[in-house]
Amino acid sequence: MVYLKIAQWQGIAVYIPWDIAEYASECIFAPSGVRSINKLRFPCVQLGRHEEPLTIVDRKGRIILWYLPELLSRLQQVRGSILPH
Repeated sequence: MVYLKIAQWQGIAVYIPWDIAEYASECIFAPSGVRSINKLRFPCVQLGRHEEPLTIVDRKGRIILWYLPELLSRLQQVRGSILPH
């Protein structure tokens, strides 16, 4: 069933105007004091609400995310809760 859904997928591509590698190095792996300043270079992209499959791609053509709604049934989904250590 999963393979059938992927084979039938003709989703849309949404392009973001920045490079995900630059974002990671400047906003995730950078020292904490610099992150908030760096984030100004990477505007938040308004994607709206999507119920159809889509792919999010950075400006260099790298796939950042595949959104495939209803790919897994509820029985196939794994849900975890955060437990205190």
